[in-house]
Amino acid sequence: MRSADGSVLASSAVNLTFMIHDGSATGTVVYQESHALTSNTQGLVSCVVGNGVVSEGNFAQINWGSGAKFLHVMMGTTDLGTQQMLSVPYALYAEQSGTPGPTGATGLQGPIGLTGPAGPTGATGLQGPIGLTGPAGATGATGPQGPIGLTGPTGATGPQGPAGNGGGFTHWVGESFGGGVVFHLYKDALGVEHGLIVSLTDLSTGAVWGLYGTDVPNCESSWNGAANTAAIIAAGVEAGSAAQLCDAYEAGGFTDWYLPAIDELNLMYNAKYNLNQSLSQITGGAPFDLNAYSYYWSSSEGNSDLAWLFSFDGGYAMYDYLKDNVFFWVRAVRAF
Repeated sequence: MRSADGSVLASSAVNLTFMIHDGSATGTVVYQESHALTSNTQGLVSCVVGNGVVSEGNFAQINWGSGAKFLHVMMGTTDLGTQQMLSVPYALYAEQSGTPGPTGATGLQGPIGLTGPAGPTGATGLQGPIGLTGPAGATGATGPQGPIGLTGPTGATGPQGPAGNGGGFTHWVGESFGGGVVFHLYKDALGVEHGLIVSLTDLSTGAVWGLYGTDVPNCESSWNGAANTAAIIAAGVEAGSAAQLCDAYEAGGFTDWYLPAIDELNLMYNAKYNLNQSLSQITGGAPFDLNAYSYYWSSSEGNSDLAWLFSFDGGYAMYDYLKDNVFFWVRAVRAF
């Protein structure tokens, strides 16, 4: 939570309003609720949509299958924006699946045709020829076919392409591809598909960020981990540090791995369930259990002494840790 000038609202009263729009970001509001919260010392708040003070609609009666839903968030009178709500395919199937319809009755069998006369008996010891088969009886009418039951899901499905950019994707979140596993997909303005891939294994469970006391130029991007990593390497990165391990990593024939920026780690956290399932199958029982590991270094610098890291235990970013005095996990990513 931040004020209008961008400063963190630490330990402050915060009023949030959530609205769910039907069909589009400006569609009919089918549900609205409010939460009176208090931020922690980092300005963070936590609440569950559906458990607030209801001012419109009924959360349990929202028809999720009738079309896209959009979440609109207000902090007091400040509009924080509207974002489409995306669903896990298994949840959609669990809601919509039902008992298969009954099988239609079997049509009556037509009468058996008459058997033709037996052929003449052959010479002793030899079997005479088999008589001709009578014509086949008419086939009974086919009974009506019962309704086809719902088809179960076929593996994890990739996200739907945004409107106006050419439809669906050829890759999917959780796919084994490009030396690792896909954890994010998007299309550019020309409709070209791109994505982010995470390495199959951790590069370290206890590395420093490095360059303590050095303000690295062009290293504060929250989205461009590749540019951040290049800036750290150019500044004289220390051997065994987080960025150096990622820059030197090679897998699947690819050498363009880098230390992810803080928002790229956030995208990885959002895809952790598909990643855990896919990586456990690919590595044969060694899952990427993001719930168990506490902190991963990002390539986003805070200042000359501090760098940003992401908690996969709590799902939040922080930067109040010294670059050369603490040891955290390291995971490499690459883009395509």
